[in-house]
Amino acid sequence: MTPPAAATVTAIVADAAAVGRGLGLRVDEPVLLRDSLNVLVWLRPSPVVARVQARTGLVRDSAALADSLALAAWLAQAGLPVSPPVDEVDPGPHVGATGRPMTLWRHLAIADGEPEPADAGRSLARLHEAMAAYRGPLRHVGPLDEIDRLAAHLTGRLPDEADRIRSLRTRIDVPRLPTQALHGDAHLGNVVSTDRGLAWLDWEESWRGPIAWDLACLDHRRRVLNELAVETEAAFRGYGRHDRDAVEAWAPVVALWAAGWGMVGVAEGVMWGVNARRRLAWLEATLPG
Repeated sequence: MTPPAAATVTAIVADAAAVGRGLGLRVDEPVLLRDSLNVLVWLRPSPVVARVQARTGLVRDSAALADSLALAAWLAQAGLPVSPPVDEVDPGPHVGATGRPMTLWRHLAIADGEPEPADAGRSLARLHEAMAAYRGPLRHVGPLDEIDRLAAHLTGRLPDEADRIRSLRTRIDVPRLPTQALHGDAHLGNVVSTDRGLAWLDWEESWRGPIAWDLACLDHRRRVLNELAVETEAAFRGYGRHDRDAVEAWAPVVALWAAGWGMVGVAEGVMWGVNARRRLAWLEATLPG
């Protein structure tokens, strides 16, 4: 799949609107909410957001999108703090004229102010407890395999960075731990306050792995980028007991995964290179060997 530079964001927005109308939704003025790894479009005035696979489609199979919808719907039905898929129409995945798969989610009324980090931590602990019982399929390959795919994609675009990622990948060793359904990208930027309480967003990376992965995502900006120290500490206090050694072991995977996606952005002309290089420098200084 080509990045949005080839099939313009304008075309993607129009495609999402057309899919929505085809499902019977009223779409008068679609609004671009985000152009990042995915393109998010509010199908205004319908309370629906289309999440369109953009740069993520460079290395991801769209089959797993249905799994993330099913997990989020299961959690929402249990009254847990998640952004739910739509239920008045088929949430997808749908494929429109651009060939880009998309899923449909409830448009949330975001409240003023950031969530209290301790509340975010407590809510993540509730989600982990619930997800331990989830038995549906989760076909996302997970971050370790995705790092390999990112390096392969970058080989023809940024070969030096691809080699650097592959070299660092060989220096990472993670412990064998119990696995379960996870959010997949559980940082503080993916939880919001709404008129109905907290909601965790962005379920596309959900997979079966160790809880330490989600917690390493939560800790990443503090540990690697020296940001959000106070907020992260409060979130962990809210979360409660956890395996600190396991979180530390998975921290390099989060950093390399995020750096790989950052370099994809660089290759596509997006200004994500500064933090990607900071992550790679941290890994080179931290990993043994």
